Amino acid sequence: MKKTLLLFITLLTITVTNAQLVAGDTFEDSLYQYSVSTAAEAGSPNTVSIIGTVDGATIPNDLVIPVSVTHEGVEYTIKFIANGAFSGTAITSLVVQGDAVPGNQAFFNCASLTSVSFPVATGDLGRQAFRNCTALTSVSIPNITSLNVQTFRNCTALENIDLPSVSKIGLGIGEGLTFWQSAALKTVNMPVIDSIYVGAFNGTGLTSITLPASLDFLDETNYNMFRGISTLAEVIVESPTPLPLTYNPAGDAGVNSIFNTALSTATLKVTGAENVAAYQQADVWKDFSGFALGVESQELIAVNAYPNPVKNKLYFRSDDVDSVEIYNILGAKISSQKVVNGVDVSSLNRGIYLVKAKNNEGLAFKTIRIFKDL
Repeated sequence: MKKTLLLFITLLTITVTNAQLVAGDTFEDSLYQYSVSTAAEAGSPNTVSIIGTVDGATIPNDLVIPVSVTHEGVEYTIKFIANGAFSGTAITSLVVQGDAVPGNQAFFNCASLTSVSFPVATGDLGRQAFRNCTALTSVSIPNITSLNVQTFRNCTALENIDLPSVSKIGLGIGEGLTFWQSAALKTVNMPVIDSIYVGAFNGTGLTSITLPASLDFLDETNYNMFRGISTLAEVIVESPTPLPLTYNPAGDAGVNSIFNTALSTATLKVTGAENVAAYQQADVWKDFSGFALGVESQELIAVNAYPNPVKNKLYFRSDDVDSVEIYNILGAKISSQKVVNGVDVSSLNRGIYLVKAKNNEGLAFKTIRIFKDL
């Protein structure tokens, strides 16, 4: 009986010890230091932030942030990489396997960092998270929904970036500069963007920019978003009606700053012949030296899929999607379905998939990247 009681007390002690961490407590493993964000109380999940590395630990060049960490028998999901956690380190690549997102200046001044991959994470990349990462050439953020102030400022080697799920570039009124001085940036894909804030692409090397129909807000001053881009050859706008733009609020009357030198170098391409006249009469838009009719095709139809991430049913904001083909990230087709009150994806494993949208004639016209959650 005494042995049984002693065993019970020992197990109870271990259980209490394992459960006693609360928000704000810290612990570490062989590499990282963690801070508990939430503890499993009243049904809340166990989550932690990485706040830095252990003193004396060797940080690997190819840095991998795992989905979770286990401490004293308790598993914690890693949700955040703290402000400045890896600033100035010599890492060359970064893969974040789970839902963790970087805080302000988390990888600031990582001058050797060449590639960044967040295959699963959603949400926002912090202020100046990758500022001055001057060797950065590859960024994969398929499910990130917003970029912050100066997130990729002065990433001078970055030439192309795909932002399939990003709806906001910049934090708010007067706060942007997201790609400021990233002089090598030539192309950006942002099919679902709805707001761009001040100076977002100022000083880049963009050659073409497409402003999708989903875009409905530019910083109220329309200030410097595409200023100083002498390489810009075309601006494609998908909205049938001109988005209201203003002239430089601090400059002389009639002097525009949102497109600046691009007004004389770029051709404005408008979708729909009937809409050209409206752009030719609208403030700022009318100052482009050249106008052309944009490509009128299924490619310009807004077919945003939602919800994304998705668990059971995927829906489309366009009636033009008649059927879909679903491919895994390796390019293998795993499903083909007619769109009837959405598309059933409940049987898919957790991960990233490509959804190819087809019209009623069977022609594929748009490919959308989704994340299947459980």
